Amino acid sequence: MRKNDMVTVMIEDMGSNGEGIGKIDGYALFIKDAVIGDVVEAKITELDYEKKRASLSIKALLAEREAAEEAENAAMETVEE
Repeated sequence: MRKNDMVTVMIEDMGSNGEGIGKIDGYALFIKDAVIGDVVEAKITELDYEKKRASLSIKALLAEREAAEEAENAAMETVEE
């Protein structure tokens, strides 16, 4: 991985500053404005080889969280009936 590379990553966790966190090749990728469940295409803007972490900017949201939330709401409605 190098600065300015494009990667596709699924957000698996949230950082203390509210950024989404995904992982590729052992690197923790911090992506502003992404949340758990998002699949994003992002550009690496900063890369720290020692800490094995990178900051990225979203270029495209490939799987939107709204679809996941709708499915979860539908499941909750089924349980309530």
